[in-house]
Amino acid sequence: MLERRGDLWVLAHQLNADAVCITTNGFCKKDGTAVLGRGCALEAAQRWPELPKIYGHMLKTLGLRVDVMLLRDQDYHLVAFPVKPVSVRANNMSTNVLRYKRVNYPTGTFVPGWAAMADPNLIVKSCLELMNHIDKNKWDITLLPRPGCGNGGLDWNEVKLLITPILDDRVIVVSK
Repeated sequence: MLERRGDLWVLAHQLNADAVCITTNGFCKKDGTAVLGRGCALEAAQRWPELPKIYGHMLKTLGLRVDVMLLRDQDYHLVAFPVKPVSVRANNMSTNVLRYKRVNYPTGTFVPGWAAMADPNLIVKSCLELMNHIDKNKWDITLLPRPGCGNGGLDWNEVKLLITPILDDRVIVVSK
């Protein structure tokens, strides 16, 4: 795994990336669209307004997993990289809820994935699935934002320890 600072979308073009991952949660609204409300997921949804509908359909048919989102007019594959669940129950003291959302979700309440902390186990699973896609598709360069570390609420140094043994040098982890 390599690391690089910069804008994810600019680097995708500069490096001629084969794939760009966007970190996601598994929550869908009543209308079937996926919640892509913060960070690189929001940026992707703003670039491709049809993305929440496409990803929502993927979640309903395929479940929460790493997969390519098929979009027109792009130079690289856009890949969903789940870091948060569909939903959780707030644990004791709501420590599995984003710090700024804890007041809204006391212990035992239903928490939508977008308001939950990122799940380190899900990040590891997603890394393994990503490597399978990289091998299968023979991608040379895949960009991945620091998974679970923006609106996921996790510390990069802790996540890095988990994912370094999984990801090889075909994956560039991007931070701003």
